[in-house]
Amino acid sequence: MKLEVAVLPVTDVDRAKAFYQGLGWRLDADINQDAEHRIVQFTPPDSPASVQFGRGISAMTPGSVRDLLLVVEDIEAASADPDGNSWLLQEVTERLPGRVWQPDVAALADLLHETADHHGAFEAAAPPHDWWDWYAAYMDARQDGSTPDAAASAAGRYMADSRHIAAKPAG
Repeated sequence: MKLEVAVLPVTDVDRAKAFYQGLGWRLDADINQDAEHRIVQFTPPDSPASVQFGRGISAMTPGSVRDLLLVVEDIEAASADPDGNSWLLQEVTERLPGRVWQPDVAALADLLHETADHHGAFEAAAPPHDWWDWYAAYMDARQDGSTPDAAASAAGRYMADSRHIAAKPAG
């Protein structure tokens, strides 16, 4: 179960649309069904939830929504809703590991590179194993907030505890 959409009552659909476009939110839909029904949906960057507004979709009074929480990178640059719907603003300049819902490709590449660097030391001393098992345990620990050294230790323990390390061939 997850929250998908919050409905905002607005006075002027085009004015609200221009406001949310100006914030840099992604326009998901603008469906003008007829003179009495229009649905506009926007999604903030990196958000799993969207807002909808329009004509004929809510009986709420414009400006009556209160205290939706909007996380922003710069609280000084954040603006008010043109209809007076109330947003609580929380400034988050950096997400904790594990709180990033959709990492960008560069961040994922950096984490994979870091993982490869730490795996090299493990691989040099460990018996044969599947590298992806160690990578998964390391990356999971890093996303949960572990330091690189603690994540490497956690990955080593995972490999030993779950018997992902094959016995060395007799030789």
